[in-house]
Amino acid sequence: MGPNVLLKRTLSGAFVASLRKLVLRNFNTMARWLIINGALLLFVSSLLGWLLLLPMQPWGKTLALILPRHWRAVHLDWLMLGLMQFAAALGVSTLGNPSLDLPVILLMIGGWLNVVPYIARAYGIDAFVLAGPPLRFSLALLSAASSASISVGWAWLLFEWL
Repeated sequence: MGPNVLLKRTLSGAFVASLRKLVLRNFNTMARWLIINGALLLFVSSLLGWLLLLPMQPWGKTLALILPRHWRAVHLDWLMLGLMQFAAALGVSTLGNPSLDLPVILLMIGGWLNVVPYIARAYGIDAFVLAGPPLRFSLALLSAASSASISVGWAWLLFEWL
């Protein structure tokens, strides 16, 4: 091993160590909760992905009644929202912790509840419309509150970071 290779390895090792110190120093509790929540979203979505494969098998056609095709939207939504939680955790850990924990909590709650209209649609309830019977209206209201919590959470974080 030549001296240039040894110098490169030492410099890259020092860079990685300083980067690790920077990340760990800025890593806070809310970023940790965002990462845990995002990982849970990805885990549940991956389990749902396996369940969605079952009705496609020749022996699993009866399962299509339990898991209609609208559950695919739930699966993809939870994947995207889990990745969004990771992006928020990166922002919170590097750009700064918000003055209050509320925007992070809004993002976490919205991540789980944003799929309500897709689950309802899988069973014949159009929860995208704020009208109609009480069940449909309340599910649509919950869906609207979930979307609003995600939007407000991101707007709050962006406002504090800028």
